[in-house]
Amino acid sequence: MMMFHTVDAQNEILPFKCYSLGVEIVSTTGVGLEIATPIASKFALRAGISMFPLNYNLTRHISIADNMKNRINTAMSDPAINTALSQAGLPTSLDAINKKMDLTASLGLVNGKFLVDFYPGIISSFHLTAGLYVGKERLLNVEGKLKQMTQVLDVIEKNGTNLWSEIYTETKDYQLKAQDLMDVNGAFTIATVKPYVGLGFGRAVPKRRVGVSFDMGVFYMGAPKAKSDNANVQKMIDYELADVSDLLKYLSLYPIMSLKINIKL
Repeated sequence: MMMFHTVDAQNEILPFKCYSLGVEIVSTTGVGLEIATPIASKFALRAGISMFPLNYNLTRHISIADNMKNRINTAMSDPAINTALSQAGLPTSLDAINKKMDLTASLGLVNGKFLVDFYPGIISSFHLTAGLYVGKERLLNVEGKLKQMTQVLDVIEKNGTNLWSEIYTETKDYQLKAQDLMDVNGAFTIATVKPYVGLGFGRAVPKRRVGVSFDMGVFYMGAPKAKSDNANVQKMIDYELADVSDLLKYLSLYPIMSLKINIKL
């Protein structure tokens, strides 16, 4: 009996006396790392970071208001401007200009996390988890520029005709000036502090050298909201992405599924 008791004592995980490194290999929050330590006989503390880097490119056609078309055509008919455009390797007619906006969308799902696991059973690795995820306000960031058109307008300005304050596109719901096309930015924003609850199997600090754990739960991030630093672009987003915004209102709870390898240090 004494021998078995000694072995159990040697294998016992003592509060703040041992640590583990967790490597998140599959997760809905991306890849990540965690440091964990027991804080009581049935509790473990975890802290870490996770990130989900994702970028993709897209294009969008931006229509031109009739008055702006006339102003550009008039400017491009000037021999000096036409020559300057040709020397810069740019189109010399409005029809030849690329009117599609190049957009880059990036997912900003980067979070620090502070979690506490509770193990109801002494032997079982089943656990309940609560804590916080803390991260960026911008969930999805979109940046764009009407590149070739702004290059043409820049050459036109350098040759004496400033069209930046002209209305470039106009609908009954919004309008954009030419200067707005130089830097189009917008984002879907969420809460920076996100409470988390979940459950899982596997110990954050394994009893052996290496262990595996699986967690699932949700964190509350609030309904993502469309936002832009430019008031004109904000109106465009509110109109063009109204359906997306309505859909995202139902996604205030973000699902978490995570598979980790835990290495006892």
